[in-house]
Amino acid sequence: MIFKRGKKEGEIKVTVLINYGNGRIKKTDISVHPATSILEILQMVSDIQYTADESATGHMGAMVTCIDGFKNDLSHFWLFFLREKDDCGWRMPVKMPDEVSISETSIVAWRYHCMEESGSGRSGNLIFGPLYTKDCISRVKKCNRQF
Repeated sequence: MIFKRGKKEGEIKVTVLINYGNGRIKKTDISVHPATSILEILQMVSDIQYTADESATGHMGAMVTCIDGFKNDLSHFWLFFLREKDDCGWRMPVKMPDEVSISETSIVAWRYHCMEESGSGRSGNLIFGPLYTKDCISRVKKCNRQF
């Protein structure tokens, strides 16, 4: 069973996965209060750096720039994915990590993306989930419905 109840009264369990690339993935299970932001959860399990607000560049909210010494640069960047109870796959929230709060037992995954793997500087490998390695592929579910 992937999801279990939090151990303390009023808390929920969150699993945090961090994919640094080259097959290195860190997993941490913690209990947090509901309404804890994804950024706060990441701060609990890793050494991070972030900019609080980059509204001048279009990022309204916190942008993670470094996790455990792996920094953003011209060809690398961090993205987060979320999988909540009863979800059928990973999803990428369209908000910044300080704007997304956990409300139930969840899995949060961070992935250090490399633009060179995408080919021609495009974001082609973003279709693969946060646990993507050259040996294992987990795809992000996409909906083909036209609304």
